[in-house]
Amino acid sequence: VYVSGNVTGTNGETIEHAWNLVKIDQQYYGVDSTWGDPVFEEAMGSQAQSTISYDYLCGPDSILYRNRVADVDLLSYWGTEYPYTERPLVYPSCTDNALNYYVQQGTYFENFDEELVVQTVSNLYQAGQRRIACQFSNQAALNQMVEYAASGTNRLFEVLGWIETYQYLYNEQTLTFELVLD
Repeated sequence: VYVSGNVTGTNGETIEHAWNLVKIDQQYYGVDSTWGDPVFEEAMGSQAQSTISYDYLCGPDSILYRNRVADVDLLSYWGTEYPYTERPLVYPSCTDNALNYYVQQGTYFENFDEELVVQTVSNLYQAGQRRIACQFSNQAALNQMVEYAASGTNRLFEVLGWIETYQYLYNEQTLTFELVLD
């Protein structure tokens, strides 16, 4: 399903945008391949990205609509006709989270659990990953992760081989957190 509407970026600016709802095994999932494309971000004037974002790959409405408002009448988007007849749109609900990229990767957390987060980061780091991304189910859990990463007493340094520093990024719109290791 093609969905047009508006998106509010992390800078607060609202822009017209479009995304898709895809049906897989009788469930709908939100997909925004544009916002996952590093080339698009650079073309739109943002800082060049070197990695793909999976924040909107098969996500539920609870993530998709944190920063989006879908058009409810396509005629207002595509033009006018005479006589005008409003045709309200109803989109399928995306309630299943099973195919969410982060769920599939084992990096989706219902809440902040220090032991589980540390073990997950350790496993991914030992597997050779130097960009470790995860998603949380709610704002409070993401906030706890950010506070944990910022504290000098967290166990991440230990599981990352006692590296001196690491960079972390987080996105409150998608509830994602990413460690970047040089």
